[in-house]
Amino acid sequence: ANYPTGTTNAEGLSLSGHACAGCLAFDSSGDLWVVDPGNYRVLRFNEKDLQGGAPGGIAADCVLGQASPTTNTALPSASASLYNLSGFIAPTAVGFDTTSGNLFVGDADRALVFVGPNFSNGMSASPKVLGQDPSNTSPAQSLIDSSSVYEPSAFFFLSNGAAGVGVVDAAASRILIFDTFANWPGARP
Repeated sequence: ANYPTGTTNAEGLSLSGHACAGCLAFDSSGDLWVVDPGNYRVLRFNEKDLQGGAPGGIAADCVLGQASPTTNTALPSASASLYNLSGFIAPTAVGFDTTSGNLFVGDADRALVFVGPNFSNGMSASPKVLGQDPSNTSPAQSLIDSSSVYEPSAFFFLSNGAAGVGVVDAAASRILIFDTFANWPGARP
């Protein structure tokens, strides 16, 4: 884990003990995005660096979920952490809506969206979060059953995201189809 130094850095990943079916995604520029669950982050590796021209390891040029490539702070598993938009509890999957350039990240019991196409180290996700009730009311069980995600393990996009977002919800053994991101309800007050 965390090649080559054994500590969190821009070159290494910590995948040990984590099953990641949807841990890789390419954006429209050909950059590779990788879930790094052991370090509570998602990394971007630049397409030019992936061509193999640089000697040694390839360093990530962007990190989400952490302030820098050398930190690996986990959010507490408490329910209050579900509303933290700049860190991850347990990242599980990534996917790109190629129409808008938005990056979708599965994290514990939610799906976060980082509005693209311009990303920067430590940026926060959109306040529109899939898997959370945007109101202060207690929703009916049927609404919870049709809108909650328990462990998003992959994303797919209908008509390149223009017709909806699919989420493979591994923990609940189901696939859910949601409206396009632009039509998701606002943030919880």
